[in-house]
Amino acid sequence: MEWLQNEKLLSDIIAKINDARTKSHVERCDRYFEAINSLYSAYYQYRKRNNKLTNEEERQRKRPGDKRSFEELIKQGIDQEAQIRWLKSKEVRSLVGFSPAIMSDEELNAQKYDPNNIDPLTRTIASAKHNDLKAFYDEFLKGRSFFAPLAALCDLIYMVRCNLKHCGKTPKGPDRDKAKRDNDVCSTVVPVLDFLFQIIFENPDERLAVYGTLKRGECNHEVVA
Repeated sequence: MEWLQNEKLLSDIIAKINDARTKSHVERCDRYFEAINSLYSAYYQYRKRNNKLTNEEERQRKRPGDKRSFEELIKQGIDQEAQIRWLKSKEVRSLVGFSPAIMSDEELNAQKYDPNNIDPLTRTIASAKHNDLKAFYDEFLKGRSFFAPLAALCDLIYMVRCNLKHCGKTPKGPDRDKAKRDNDVCSTVVPVLDFLFQIIFENPDERLAVYGTLKRGECNHEVVA
């Protein structure tokens, strides 16, 4: 990616991703979100240096919130062919079809839910983002625009990120099922993020990264040339 040329930053991000791969599904997902945070910060700085900020960003004179920054990274930092390839991947299809629908912890708390007995209406309200993605995705598979499902996918992934920050305490006692829900959801989200990293880093599994004297032009480059 043109906007990801800072070697130190790139090394730090890749180190976070590689370290995450030794963790549990939930920890791995959480570390991946940290790497994504660094990615959209890098993308913002690139756009700022090249006078490509939106009018709103110019007025605010700072990077927008995490949700908006993530959306900008996906919608503007990746070309349309890659966006569609991500949407059509088996990993995203698995997330779209995940059951039961992923619920928003924020909405559950707003509804003052009983963790031992989540009523149907509360479940429907809390599952709205996932159900929206399913509806838009069905239309996409029928040949409709990819913009709506892409936005809905970003929305759902960001919601999962926010869910991981919620400790599971409620006014009606601890949500003892939250840990299992988070693990099940993250086991499905992790492959989606892995595919995204493949796109952003342009298939790194097919590349050889070198450093120090092994770099091109250095004294030991011939070892890997």
